[in-house]
Amino acid sequence: MLEIISAILSFVGSQIIFSRTGLGEKLTPWKSVGLSILIISFSIFLFTAMGSTYYLIVIVPTIICSVMVSSRYRDYLMGVQTKRAQWKESRNSQVFLTTSSSHAVNGLKNMAFVQLHSLLHKPVI
Repeated sequence: MLEIISAILSFVGSQIIFSRTGLGEKLTPWKSVGLSILIISFSIFLFTAMGSTYYLIVIVPTIICSVMVSSRYRDYLMGVQTKRAQWKESRNSQVFLTTSSSHAVNGLKNMAFVQLHSLLHKPVI
């Protein structure tokens, strides 16, 4: 029962810590995975050194590390999505400007053609 309560508290606490504070923001998703492997390996070493009786030594760091990795990955994906949206927006505005200028050039060409046509086909008096 103590393991379940500790697991729930560590999950909720780490969610609050990693989503509301800037803790771990400088870590990339891959660095957070590497750090998690180190932390979990150290907790397994402690677990075996202490006689394999206290399961919380492994459970709590594993939950905290999993929340850290998932929050880093979520932030990474949101950053990629924001950059992609900005890139699409800039690309669409460039296409609009190019299209608008090509329409303007085509309009000027058509107007010049109409004027030239009217000059060439003027009735002679």
